[in-house]
Amino acid sequence: MVQNLLELGLSYPPTTFLTVYKNQTLEWIPSDTQQNYKENCQDPTVKEYIKQWDNKLTYVLNSHGFRTSEIEEDNQSLVALGCSHTFGVGLSDNQVYCRLLADKLGCRLFNLGVPGGATDTAFRIASYWLPIIKPKYVVMVGPQPVRFEIRMFKTDRHVFIPGNTGPEKSVQEMAKRFISFEENALVNRHKNLLAIENITERFGGKFYSYNENMKVVDRARDNLHYGPVSHRNSAENIYNDIMSI
Repeated sequence: MVQNLLELGLSYPPTTFLTVYKNQTLEWIPSDTQQNYKENCQDPTVKEYIKQWDNKLTYVLNSHGFRTSEIEEDNQSLVALGCSHTFGVGLSDNQVYCRLLADKLGCRLFNLGVPGGATDTAFRIASYWLPIIKPKYVVMVGPQPVRFEIRMFKTDRHVFIPGNTGPEKSVQEMAKRFISFEENALVNRHKNLLAIENITERFGGKFYSYNENMKVVDRARDNLHYGPVSHRNSAENIYNDIMSI
């Protein structure tokens, strides 16, 4: 049995594409860009809706590039893993499902979601940070099974998403071959979920995982990601799951 997960995992904090923006407050990130905002405003109906976030939405990142407070041990906390839906692209922090869920549970939140991340990304982050935080709850929404990371050095953060360009052609060809058989993607996701659950439970926590398919009721500022009502409904559903056990 593994006695010390930190000895077998990363010896350095895992990086993401947002690490270079650590300790910064951002007004825009992909896909919630200023250019997309201007284009969306060409539609009067969309403009009227997304204007509600004017001067109200920023992305405050901690010293490791996560949209959360500084990370430390808290065995009564909630850790959220996932991709852009967990990070809260296009939403104010207090509108994101994991923030709403933490408030309902009355506990501290560590939001470790990474826009565009894969389940590999979530596992890489979890394997380093969960043994440090030792949270009571770990919740993960998504990411899609067809995403996976291709890493060639420790600051590398390529995530292969079908249809997107990069990394270099040879690696992309390998990635295409890997996911051409759907079972590879499903097994890869299942393996990561079991691994995250194992780490969570070793430190006394409980793991809850969900597919990315929130019921779409509304949209965020980028007009692509789920909106405030969708996140509120998701938080309520997850809360009910936690309370039912």
